[in-house]
Amino acid sequence: MLIVEADILVRMEAADTVRDVGLTAHEAADADEALATLTAHPEIGIVLLDSEASGTMDGLALARFVRDRWPPVRLILVCGGLTRQDQLPADVMLARKPYQTQQISALLRDASLAPA
Repeated sequence: MLIVEADILVRMEAADTVRDVGLTAHEAADADEALATLTAHPEIGIVLLDSEASGTMDGLALARFVRDRWPPVRLILVCGGLTRQDQLPADVMLARKPYQTQQISALLRDASLAPA
């Protein structure tokens, strides 16, 4: 599982939530770190990413890139505002900011159980 979040405190809390549901947590501060981590760890099956991620692309562009390059990876996109559905890659799960630990735990369980 990969968490892409610039805010270190939010990322640490998300990583704790990931570990609490029994998954390994990899962390990235921006899109560039996320791509390097996905390349280095092909076992990653779920990516939780902020729609406002920084780096060479924003979170929405990163989600589309991940969907194209690693189609089986489950995507959970966290966004603070409205996101147009036609901008989203296929099969993305949405979480709203500020999110609650229970919400992320439920999405992680759903993503873990969903067939690839």
